[in-house]
Amino acid sequence: MRYWVYEDDPTNRVRIHEASCRYCNDGRGRKVTRLPDNRWHGPFQSLRDAVEEVKALNRDDMAGCGACLPGLASRQ
Repeated sequence: MRYWVYEDDPTNRVRIHEASCRYCNDGRGRKVTRLPDNRWHGPFQSLRDAVEEVKALNRDDMAGCGACLPGLASRQ
């Protein structure tokens, strides 16, 4: 399974998604247009690699997506 990390500058938050998540859409997201202050990082071949990326981004609000990885702990 592949994973993506979504970084949102205005809210200072990061979410990990499974590539098949309806919010991720394999790193394309839900919207056709991309905002310059929101980024997708990946794909990552393991959840561990995605978590390491999230740690490196060092945001205030880091967690798994509520839809596809609700059990992944949040750090706030």
